[in-house]
Amino acid sequence: MNSREITKDEIKIRRLAPEEIPRPPFWGSRHLKKISPEKVLPFLNVKVLISTRWQLKEKASLPINSRLLPAALLSSFLEEARYKKLLQFQAAYGYFPACSQKNKLLVFRSESDDSPLVFRFPALKSFPEVSVAHFFLPQEAGEKDVVAFSLVTTGQKLDAFIKEKWARGDYADYFLWHGLGAELTEALAEYIHFKIRQELGLEPEGRPDYAASLKKKYRGRRLSPGYPSFPQLEDQTKILELLKAEAIGVSLTETFQLVPELTTTALILHHPDASRYF
Repeated sequence: MNSREITKDEIKIRRLAPEEIPRPPFWGSRHLKKISPEKVLPFLNVKVLISTRWQLKEKASLPINSRLLPAALLSSFLEEARYKKLLQFQAAYGYFPACSQKNKLLVFRSESDDSPLVFRFPALKSFPEVSVAHFFLPQEAGEKDVVAFSLVTTGQKLDAFIKEKWARGDYADYFLWHGLGAELTEALAEYIHFKIRQELGLEPEGRPDYAASLKKKYRGRRLSPGYPSFPQLEDQTKILELLKAEAIGVSLTETFQLVPELTTTALILHHPDASRYF
């Protein structure tokens, strides 16, 4: 969320005109089963990886040839991951007609669907007059909006490799590899989000501005279940149904945890006001 305080008088989300609603290139879901690491790695947030995931200092006072220098550590891990072919990036994403009904978002499987999936969102604690649903055209507008969903996974191989570290008692390596795996999953999610923005006409064609993406300087937001604005983990079931998750080997446990572990889902807001609140 932006650091500037938004006053009560400013809490107002502009209703977009029909011609301002992005037009998706297709309705429904698509699957990407072999995503090149070269497309994903530029979206890796190295600063977050080192300082938050690994809890290391970027300029540690260690011998210059030390493996624990963060840059050298990252380089060696990525080299090992490539050599062992651990990076099996896959994704499912798609576009669906939608409209809001108070704090509910009605998501239609197709343009002819008359029994939508219902997502319920709480009012934000900081802005009690706002919920995620308010960023979509209301049902009474008589026009459908568009919502995008994404599902990304680093695959079974990296997941099994990391779990094996724990099983063998290599806890330090487990900690480092798990942190890298989690941040690689975020990088993949950010890459797919960028692809969605491009397909919706919200980003120019060509080389992405990686620095802007890492700082979330773009239109809209990517929100995942389990966070305060989107708390219902049960909604994972609906997202996996819409995106036909089984096509990329993703499933859910009885407690709605994603399998493989290094997997994440998201709802994509395209509304330009979303960046003011999230």
